Amino acid sequence: ATARHLACSAATMPAGDASGTRPGDTAGSNAEPRGAEPRGAGRGEIDMRLTDGTRLAAGQHWRAIVGGQGSSCLTRILIPADAGPVGVKAANAGKLKDGGVAGGGTAGGGVAEGGGVDERRPLVVAVHGAGGSENMFFDAYGAGKIVRLCESRGWLLVAPRQGLLGGISIRWDELVAGVGRLANVDTRRVYLIGHSLGAMQATRLADAAERKPSYVAALGGGGRVGRFEPLRDVPFFVGVGDQDFGRGGGKQLADLLRRGGVRNVQFREYGDTEHLTIVQVALDDIFRQLDERDAALRDGPGQ
Repeated sequence: ATARHLACSAATMPAGDASGTRPGDTAGSNAEPRGAEPRGAGRGEIDMRLTDGTRLAAGQHWRAIVGGQGSSCLTRILIPADAGPVGVKAANAGKLKDGGVAGGGTAGGGVAEGGGVDERRPLVVAVHGAGGSENMFFDAYGAGKIVRLCESRGWLLVAPRQGLLGGISIRWDELVAGVGRLANVDTRRVYLIGHSLGAMQATRLADAAERKPSYVAALGGGGRVGRFEPLRDVPFFVGVGDQDFGRGGGKQLADLLRRGGVRNVQFREYGDTEHLTIVQVALDDIFRQLDERDAALRDGPGQ
C-alpha cells in the first residue's frame, strides 16, 4: 500500500478486504454479500485514504480526516455529480482564478486551475447512533434517504464514524476543514444532523465548535449544552417518535434549549414512529427547513 492508502489505527479505521466488503461492515451493520460491488461504484471512486489534498471526483468516498495531535476520523463522503472541479491536485486546489479559494476562503465562484467551475456547496454532517458506523446514513435510515435528498440539491454529505460509547475523534472545526480540503465547502452553510447517541454528539459538537453549524437536528435523543449564548441564533430541530425510547431525552433537550435562550427551537413528535424509523420519517421536514435556511444564507450577506 502506498502512503496515500495508509490506514489509521485498527480501532479507528479497519481495512476492508479484496472481496469488496466495505470498511465498517459487519453482519449486523448493513453488510453486503462478499464480492458484491460497493454501492455507488460506477458513479465515482469509492476508496479509503488519508486526506492528502486531492480534490474528490463525483461519487462516494471513504476518507480518514486528520485532526490535531495525530487524531483521525474515518468518514464516508458524498460528492454530488455537479459539485465543481474534479481531480484538481493539491498543487492547484487552493488556487482559483479571479481570487477564489477552493475549499473555503472568499465567497463566490471562480474557475479552478485544472478545469471545472468552482462553486462552494452546503455541507450536511450526519452522525449515526450507537453500534452503527459511517455507513448508516448512506445505506440504512430509509435505504440512504439522506443521500438522495443531498444529491437532488447538489449538496455535500459527510458521515463520520463515532466510537461505540460515543464521541468523534476529531473536533468539529477539524472535520469541516478536512472536508474543505477535498471539496468546495461553503462554511456559512454547514448543517448538522444526529440520531440517538449521534443526537447527543451533535449537540456536543455544536456546543464546542468555534464556528457554529448553521442548523442542528437532533433525532431520537437529547444532549447537554454548556454555553447557550453562542448557540442563541442557531436553529434547532428536535424530532422523536411516540414509540421512541429517546422521546424523553429529546423533550428535555428542547426544553433546555428554550430555557437557555436559543431563539429557534422546534420540537416535533411523530405518531406511529419508533427509535430507528424516526430518521427517515423526519428527514423530509428537516430538509424543508434546510431549504429555507439555505436560501436565506445563500442570498444574505457573507460572513
